Formats: sequence, structure tokens, C-alpha cells
Amino acid sequence: LSFWNVLLPSPNMLRHTSRLLQRVPVPLSRVSFSTSSSSDREKVMHAKLTQGLGASQVDIVDTSGGCGVMYQILVVSGQFKGKSVLEQHKLVNSLIKDEIKEIHGLSLRTRAE
Repeated sequence: LSFWNVLLPSPNMLRHTSRLLQRVPVPLSRVSFSTSSSSDREKVMHAKLTQGLGASQVDIVDTSGGCGVMYQILVVSGQFKGKSVLEQHKLVNSLIKDEIKEIHGLSLRTRAE
């Protein structure tokens, strides 16, 4: 055996490993999906954003695989007109500040009507 034979696997070994890996299930932590039913936290955030901003569209997606710790939120509102993105995000954050304390991650997109 040479030094390179130890470090570099043979083509046969690579094919065999590839076939084995195809049979291994993907861990749930690597799968991204949203639940069909909204959690209480999602419903509260949706209500606060819809009422507080008069939003025409509020989309809340749980990106944590159903755990409710990471969200992706899109808010479209007429109140954002003439405001910078930072000002828009501050408005949203002020409305859902209690919910933000309980989650680990938030991806926020805002758009003026």
C-alpha cells in the first residue's frame, strides 16, 4: 500500500459507498417543510400583523420543520409606503415583539402596496 492508496478510495469503493448512501434516510433536520395547520403562535402573529398594519397579505411559514422556532414572514401593507426597509421591519418587529422573544430565527420580507 502506498500513501495515496490509503487517502484516495478506489472507484469500486466509491460506487459501493454511493449505493449504500442512497439507502440511508435523510434526517428530518435536513428536510424543510411547513405544517398544514397553523400553530397558535402563527395565528397570533398573523392577527397582530393584519390588524396592526392593515396588511393585505401576511404569509407566515414555519421553516423549522414544524417545531415553531424559525419563521419566514412576508407582510404587504399600505402603511409601508414611503418608508425604508428598516422602518418597515421596525414596525413589524414592534407588533410581534413578544412572539420574537420565544423563537430562534426570523426571516422577514416587507413590501408596500
